[in-house]
Amino acid sequence: MGLKFRKSVKIAPGVRLNIGKKSSSVSLGSKYGGYNIGSKGTRARVSAPGTGLSYSDRIGKPRRQRAPQQPKQYSGTEWVVAAVVGVVFFFLLVWLFGW
Repeated sequence: MGLKFRKSVKIAPGVRLNIGKKSSSVSLGSKYGGYNIGSKGTRARVSAPGTGLSYSDRIGKPRRQRAPQQPKQYSGTEWVVAAVVGVVFFFLLVWLFGW
């Protein structure tokens, strides 16, 4: 289980400082709507009181996309080691079970 840390401090009416393990942000607005400005971007949020419905969306710059990862290319040495381990395992099974 991972360690989580989050602390929210009221600075002024409608203004909160949110501190986490890896980032921090400032929230502006009420519990029914507002903005969150932080190191991971800016978000706008709104909720309907008493319904359990809420909506949050990133605003401003789009999030940076990661480059697609290339499949791992195994070296010749890795293939040889895997083959030797497979052959040793096969002979171990033959020796133990007498096939």
